[in-house]
Amino acid sequence: MNRPANYRPRSALARAFIITPWLLLAPAARGDDSIPLSAKVIKLVGEARYQDKKHPDWHELRAGYQLAGEWFLQTDMSHSTGVDIELGGSSAGGRMTVHIFSSTILKLIGASSNKSGSVESRNIRLDLRSGQIRISLDGISDYSFTLIRAGGPVHLTVARSNQDPKETIFVFGRDLTVLKGAVTTSMGTGTNIVIHAGEQLGVKGASKTPTDAPELKLGQ
Repeated sequence: MNRPANYRPRSALARAFIITPWLLLAPAARGDDSIPLSAKVIKLVGEARYQDKKHPDWHELRAGYQLAGEWFLQTDMSHSTGVDIELGGSSAGGRMTVHIFSSTILKLIGASSNKSGSVESRNIRLDLRSGQIRISLDGISDYSFTLIRAGGPVHLTVARSNQDPKETIFVFGRDLTVLKGAVTTSMGTGTNIVIHAGEQLGVKGASKTPTDAPELKLGQ
């Protein structure tokens, strides 16, 4: 059988990852009027492993998998590794894609949808234990994010486009870097800050994204 050059048998899978203890999943509270969003692996390059409601220990991830409930996902340390997870529902609401880069540990705490009249809003809670992610939104729904990292939670909102849907893309890791569109964040200060494409938010506040910023050179 011809196998990719980076293929490793299942018994060697753990050696490709940062050593990580078992990450036990506990159920999260959700509003009675909310509908959980589905999570599907739409692209996988390299190797990754996951835990979810149906698999409480680490399992090898594959493209096409549906992740159940809350989940943990860890990518290997190869620079070329990347995973795309699509979060969506059964309604006509928008689609969101999370690209998970190499050497990243990410937990989905919750992803749900609420509808008021013709307006749909989506609430996403992610815990980024290490590494970085890129989030792409298609502009059809309103989004509210709680993104947790070592420095504490960051609260973001992205409003839907009232006319032609416009894509919003941002990278979250050490800093928040907006590549397309705009996001609003309070950073726990109570004062809203709008970060536009070409800007980033770090520990020193908002600034123009340097032309040599690593976030601009990340692979697709």
